[in-house]
Amino acid sequence: FLDREEAPDSVNPVLWRLARLNLVNGLFQVTDRIYQVRGFDVSNMTIVEGATGLVVIDPLGTLETAKAAIELYRANRGPRPVRAVIYTHSHLDHYGGVRGVVSDDDVRAGVRVIAPSGFLEAAVSENVFAGNAMSRRATYMFGTLLAKGEKGHVDCGIGKAYPTGSPTLIPPTETFPVDPSKQVETWVVDGVEIELRN
Repeated sequence: FLDREEAPDSVNPVLWRLARLNLVNGLFQVTDRIYQVRGFDVSNMTIVEGATGLVVIDPLGTLETAKAAIELYRANRGPRPVRAVIYTHSHLDHYGGVRGVVSDDDVRAGVRVIAPSGFLEAAVSENVFAGNAMSRRATYMFGTLLAKGEKGHVDCGIGKAYPTGSPTLIPPTETFPVDPSKQVETWVVDGVEIELRN
């Protein structure tokens, strides 16, 4: 239903344009050694090729979408192991797919899970304590239950559709900033210098 360029009367033209742009999905090279998987979730997974493996930034919102995203990367770039996962913040679509890219055994074996200080408390507050209200809000905000079409769910604006799979969490093994007086720190993660901002 998004084939035509002009928005129908039932859809805001800005949303129609975004919906058409969001049809472009898959694995994208951002720059040398940095890739993104777009269109599998409402967020994007960024994959940085490190010295010995991968640094996954924001592993999407569900196990299923993250697993499909990392499989797409590996099908095109090879079977590199994940060495670290970075959560940028505590919204579910930026950490909920973590178990699609690493397991508890991987973490016990040394895979780093890095997050801003206060991440775990914020994730629990938002998704456990306020989980029912947040789920209801997301259903209305993203139109999850609407039929797909120009008089129903057109797009989320930030992605095609809110994922309905299995959200997961692995607690961070490290948080930043290490020095509370700093809001920005430079870390080396699998040989890559990364600037982390709280």
